[in-house]
Amino acid sequence: MADGSGDASGGAPDGLPGDGSAGAESLSGWDDTPIPTPDEESLGAEGSSGATGLTATDSEGSVTPAHATGGGGKADGLEGARVFIDPGHGGNDWGTCYGLTYEKHVVLEIALRLGERLAEGGLVPCLSRTEDVDVDYLKIADMANERGCELTLSIHINSMPGNPDYRGTETLYSNGAGAGGSFTSKDLASIVQSNVHAAMGSYDIGIIEREGLAVLRLATIPTVIVELGFMTHEGDRGKLLSEEYRAMIVEALYDSVVEALVRMRV
Repeated sequence: MADGSGDASGGAPDGLPGDGSAGAESLSGWDDTPIPTPDEESLGAEGSSGATGLTATDSEGSVTPAHATGGGGKADGLEGARVFIDPGHGGNDWGTCYGLTYEKHVVLEIALRLGERLAEGGLVPCLSRTEDVDVDYLKIADMANERGCELTLSIHINSMPGNPDYRGTETLYSNGAGAGGSFTSKDLASIVQSNVHAAMGSYDIGIIEREGLAVLRLATIPTVIVELGFMTHEGDRGKLLSEEYRAMIVEALYDSVVEALVRMRV
């Protein structure tokens, strides 16, 4: 959920990354540039220290296994292209939740898998976080630019407390100055929305222009926030917690990145 914040004390559900020390292992093809952490003023609270490890750990401290998806072939003509992936929230900012299931854990697991898939395809994934730490959302655009990325995907989950009937996938974008050239953030949003909602079989809310969100407003490259579904809707939540559906989401996001990069080169 793009606007959520709070303080989570529960652990991650089984199979999802949670608190714990970062694994030291680096994955081939990844950008392991140290992750800048927010200062006290921008967080509104004391932040956690950053991390450079590229594996997540669960609440028991064991390393989350790698999960490659899809055929694993290289993306022709796109080798070395750099893509910024932002698993929303993290650390003291847990996003939305349902019981002990936290948005920050679910989107991190999806982002880590997506990073593996991108590297598998010959691209270079750059993540805002690779474990459960605070990240300054005001610096996402700078982080993407400093790493030479061509586009940004920020991954979130929606929520509608008090109305469990709200459901569906939506993708947010801004047409602010500098957010893309001939290929815009709106173009990226259309691609992501089409692929993700089709993969999940979710209700298609559509693409929505949002100028007030810093991740979108400050972007100088095509950037979107994809809200995969509603944690408060039983059907959406069931899919988001399903290993099978998360694998399909990863593949849909990978396909979206490849399609966007190809179009950016036309």
